[in-house]
Amino acid sequence: MILFVMPVDEKELYNHFLKLLNLENSKTISSPSEVRFQHLLPEAEKIIMENREEAFLENIDCKKGCGYCCILNIPVLPPESDNIYHFIKSNFSDQQLNIIKQKIDSYGFQIKNLDDEERIVCRKPCIFLSDEESCSIYPVRPILCRSVTSTSASKCKQALESVAMGDENTVLMNSFIKDLYKNLFLAVSDFLSSRNLPGKSVEITQAVKKSLNSEQI
Repeated sequence: MILFVMPVDEKELYNHFLKLLNLENSKTISSPSEVRFQHLLPEAEKIIMENREEAFLENIDCKKGCGYCCILNIPVLPPESDNIYHFIKSNFSDQQLNIIKQKIDSYGFQIKNLDDEERIVCRKPCIFLSDEESCSIYPVRPILCRSVTSTSASKCKQALESVAMGDENTVLMNSFIKDLYKNLFLAVSDFLSSRNLPGKSVEITQAVKKSLNSEQI
């Protein structure tokens, strides 16, 4: 179930993000790694803050230390994957990189073809979820990670536990934020297609694995 908030003009949001992508990127892009999309992230945050009251942001209970939603399959687009790769290359120590590689090797193949419900049952969290239940790549976290919100961290926990037991439990989300980031994601995907670039999304574990295998860090 989604928490009711202000109406969202999805077409307007989509066109706004697509316009910014076209303005920021040249006509001669030859690979997804050249696509500049990072400026859209602060733009999305700006839109959210401009509509803070109407979007009921005070009802969002997401915070550092919960991490309950970080057990879902999150698809990333090629430019996002490249962004994450460069972040960990610049900011992670050799020990941290080795831990990420070990996580990929230990259960990456196990979650490759699992849907969200199956992955929850297997209890396999994101490879970037730290021992303190926080995101170790928070500044470059995927677009769709940003779209997930909750009005109650405790209900997120209950919902995950109920899935494992074969039951269902409702979690209220913020539809304004969800729709905003959904259209940002679609705009980036369609921009890639418009430039004849690979635009297929890949689950984050597999995307990072491919990046790490493509170059010796």
